[in-house]
Amino acid sequence: MPVPAELPDAKACARLDTGRDSVGILTSPEHPVAGEPLRVLVATFAGIEAPGVRIAEVARSPLSATITTRPGIPAATVVSLDAPPDARALEVVVTQSGRVERCMVMSLHPRGASSRAMGDARGAGAGAWPMSRSWSGAEEALYAAWLRELFRAPRGEELAFPRLDAVTSDPERNLLHDSLGLGEDRAPPDGLRLEPDCADTPYFLRAYFAWKRSLPFAFRSCSRGERGHAPTCSGLHAASAAGAGATSGGSELARAEHSFTTLARGVQSGNGRAALDDDASDFYPIELSRRALRPGVIYADPYGHILVLVDWSEGEAGHPGVLYAIDGQPDGSITRKRFWEGNFLWNPDPALGGSGFKAFRPVVRIGSGPELRAPTNAEIAASGAYGDFSLEQAGLDGATFYDRMEALITPGTRDPLAAQQEAIVALSEAVEVRKTSVENGEKFTATHPGAVIPMPEGFAIFEASGAWEDYSTPARDLAC
Repeated sequence: MPVPAELPDAKACARLDTGRDSVGILTSPEHPVAGEPLRVLVATFAGIEAPGVRIAEVARSPLSATITTRPGIPAATVVSLDAPPDARALEVVVTQSGRVERCMVMSLHPRGASSRAMGDARGAGAGAWPMSRSWSGAEEALYAAWLRELFRAPRGEELAFPRLDAVTSDPERNLLHDSLGLGEDRAPPDGLRLEPDCADTPYFLRAYFAWKRSLPFAFRSCSRGERGHAPTCSGLHAASAAGAGATSGGSELARAEHSFTTLARGVQSGNGRAALDDDASDFYPIELSRRALRPGVIYADPYGHILVLVDWSEGEAGHPGVLYAIDGQPDGSITRKRFWEGNFLWNPDPALGGSGFKAFRPVVRIGSGPELRAPTNAEIAASGAYGDFSLEQAGLDGATFYDRMEALITPGTRDPLAAQQEAIVALSEAVEVRKTSVENGEKFTATHPGAVIPMPEGFAIFEASGAWEDYSTPARDLAC
């Protein structure tokens, strides 16, 4: 139905709110305050046109706001405005194709209320963070849209950060910046320090979003695989249990920080290479489709490296499309890379583990307690909100895999000269990334005069820690 000139009252809004499972609404801060800046993110996988969003005081005309639309998968809209100083509630109406899909009343705290006090009250319970929401198609769309904004940059622009917290502490990029009112995204040491390597990076991003959105999060400890067998994993470790530990009774920020430390110690590249048909894993394999290859999906290569998809650049004006991903490095830096054979290595040999594109299993609560479970592959395949589980990658040789991906990224017949030019650009970008890595190593040696980094022996060269892992080429290329 069309949106009226004046938005509906609260009861009418409740009747119109029919798309809550497919259309997500995120407000930042979590506890909006009258008279203060507010951002609203709306995202959905239902269609590729950006949703229409109108915000107003209940039953009044829409407010003036800055609106940014992001068509694609997910389709998203970002609205920025100042909440009216005397308002007690705002109404968010979301439309698609002329129909109202969501209508939500958002309560505002009185002007002058302390966001820090509200954030402290939120984290007063046990565990790392409260779990008041559940993963759904709507939350997955919000996660993908948030991640896309976090690493958004013009086509071809080099995007690199010294650490992940350099991204999350940027309010222009991070739509969840300080959304809990804890000062959590100030620059370290006052705020949260996030310095993941490649295996940690997808977990840190997912856990960060889950923390801010009060969603369940868990991970498994996995082996690295050996003697021709894929890695295998243990039972789930809930974030609430991981975060309580030594910091029980502390602030929510301290408990969350402890959770990230526990997470970094508990996961490694073997987590991404569990067999494709293994239900006891953190990820499930997906079909090769535009809908499934959304921001947040990982690519686990057969030799241990992991990348996270963040954006698509559609082909235009003779230029082919580009699929972008980011990855972490042993020294903690984060860089953006495009899909090409030199960055996304392919080898379907099951002896190397289950490599390829995978998505996080949506962890769910058992009842109302802290115990969590992850759905099986069959449950995901049967889910209306997901349904993108597939073993098709297992049967693809290298030529077929890359051809399938190129057809998705740039549909139709490709200009061979343009394709060659893009390959050269991709190689140039890879050289620039390596240049930064070498510079980091040079800075380390300059600040540690006379220091000798011993070279590990045998297979340990790829499983070392400390300075060797952070700065050596073998560790950077294969161990992360």
